[in-house]
Amino acid sequence: MKKPEDFARLPSRNAEVASFLIQSEMDHVRLQFRRIKEHEMIFHSLQEQKRLLRDLEDENPHRNLIDQISRNETEMVADIHYLLISISMVRKLWICLEKELGNPPELSDIKSKYWAIIENYYQRRGELEHIYARIKNPSGLKIFHSGTELSINGQAVDISQKAEKTMVEIFSKIQSALRRIAVRTDTSEP
Repeated sequence: MKKPEDFARLPSRNAEVASFLIQSEMDHVRLQFRRIKEHEMIFHSLQEQKRLLRDLEDENPHRNLIDQISRNETEMVADIHYLLISISMVRKLWICLEKELGNPPELSDIKSKYWAIIENYYQRRGELEHIYARIKNPSGLKIFHSGTELSINGQAVDISQKAEKTMVEIFSKIQSALRRIAVRTDTSEP
């Protein structure tokens, strides 16, 4: 893990801390994508076992298999939830960086291209977190998982490898922009 001194010197300590924290949250994002991929592999393996049992016309599939499927699905949704929390923290820190640095064009350019992606994850997080408020009216919440996407009320949450690459790309662009900002502000100081 990188230390704060490994990052470019930014004009304010708060901006440096936000930059460091984005690194930490992106580590969480990468970890959650890996965990979700592992759950997907387990999911497909368990579904295949379930299909084989059904093909054997076993009316009562092994209870253990059903428990494993249920546990895996629960863990996957928890990992997706933590992924959404981590991306939401990147969003919050990005806003903090913009404020601390005076909305630099380097970050604005990235935001114009990628903000909708970050915002989609943020919105899905809100819906998933308010799931308990909908228990009284469960018809208002629909969750569907297809392997590479989780759908909450018909709105997709992309959990594919492509989505992971996009998040890493966003982070890399933010870090590059912060380095350019550091150089610009360092040379403009007397």
